Amino acid sequence: MKFDKAWKAAAGVVHKLVGHVAFAASTEESRRFSNGVLWSCVLTGMRMVATNGHRLAKMDVPANWRLHR
Repeated sequence: MKFDKAWKAAAGVVHKLVGHVAFAASTEESRRFSNGVLWSCVLTGMRMVATNGHRLAKMDVPANWRLHR
């Protein structure tokens, strides 16, 4: 897979995102259609959202990475 642009994010920031929303994601397979995690990375920051159909968690962090070209 070829990437036109690459970026680096501090592991601690990604760990914080996952830790903040992980409780809302479920491993129960009987309701797969309502379980999910979204990780969005844009120039202004990162967002992670998780849900299991009953709970919803969202966290945003501002960008603190550099683009590598």
